[in-house]
Amino acid sequence: MNLAQITTIFGSGAQSLLQHQCSKITKEQITIPNKNHVSSVFGASDRSKTVINNLKHLYNHGRLAKTDYLSILPVDQGVEHTAAYSFYKNPIYFDLENIVKLNHNELLTYPTKHDQHTFARAEQAHNLGASGVGATIYYGSKESNRQIEEVSWAFAKAHELGMFTILWCYTRNPAWRTDTENYEQSVDITSQAIHLGVTI
Repeated sequence: MNLAQITTIFGSGAQSLLQHQCSKITKEQITIPNKNHVSSVFGASDRSKTVINNLKHLYNHGRLAKTDYLSILPVDQGVEHTAAYSFYKNPIYFDLENIVKLNHNELLTYPTKHDQHTFARAEQAHNLGASGVGATIYYGSKESNRQIEEVSWAFAKAHELGMFTILWCYTRNPAWRTDTENYEQSVDITSQAIHLGVTI
């Protein structure tokens, strides 16, 4: 996508958005990806050398390999998303040994509930030979406190076993959706969910 297309999408607010410079947080205060990104960001934590090495391995694979950037999508093995739609371009991911996500939402219930249920344990992923595990928390949902506790314990165990962890943070609350607005996509609310996720 080029600048002209982005400008068209932003419409009348394009110049304000594209020329905005944050005055509250300076560039020097921001950690950006670099050659020592994994070690500098995660090295001071309680993660073991095995966890750090597995993270480095992850950063060195895929389309963004060795760019120090990482993009991981929660595929959910077809539990949350219909399998055919999720996997037709990447059929290898029908094989559960290639992706390990510990919790899932099921979308067959009507009306849809925003609840992630634990489907697996970190020990099972470790026994399969996984380098890492992932989970999702729906911050703001009625069930978020339980999800936070379950994921916190599972991730602690995963780290003990030497696996990296990936957390997808979404905001879900019916009160945040009105006929005209969707505050689940608000920058302030999603930023808070991400901050809470980082604390785990």
